[in-house]
Amino acid sequence: MVKLPEPLFFKQGYVTLPVKVVGIPKKLVVKGVEVYAKAEFHVSILKVEKYLPAVVEKVKISEDEAQNEILRTVSEFVKKNPLKFERLIDEFRFVEEAENKTVIVMCQVQNVDKLYDHLRLTLTIDLQTQPTHITLYTLDNGNGIGLTDQTELSNLSEVLDENEAESLGLKAENIKVS
Repeated sequence: MVKLPEPLFFKQGYVTLPVKVVGIPKKLVVKGVEVYAKAEFHVSILKVEKYLPAVVEKVKISEDEAQNEILRTVSEFVKKNPLKFERLIDEFRFVEEAENKTVIVMCQVQNVDKLYDHLRLTLTIDLQTQPTHITLYTLDNGNGIGLTDQTELSNLSEVLDENEAESLGLKAENIKVS
């Protein structure tokens, strides 16, 4: 398997950018649901397995080879154009999928749009840029919810209005991310 340049890593089918988050409450009750701050934080950059069938079909290679091709393309790009956390956006969302519930905050990552442009050009497949966010809270089971495109973001989440977010102690300017 292709090794990604640090600090990126490949875990559970996702290319991710680890971040440290400080300044959030340990526990919240959102929409009547008790959620807990995660122990580790990251920005999911790309759900590789979502695009394996398209690469397999296009290039006529196995899924393992397709995964390596995608990771190699990402790796080559980020060596020249590092992906760096830029800032939080003051947009907190409550996300629900089946029995899982999370609270996320949207964010910006430097060069992520250029990465997707490069992937589209190099792999010649249709990819939607993944909405960049950090999952701050989950149920006590710790399960996150994959949000790999704008449709999933719209269908599975609702924006917490500014007053609701502030009443929960959630304000982007009070959260430190590095």
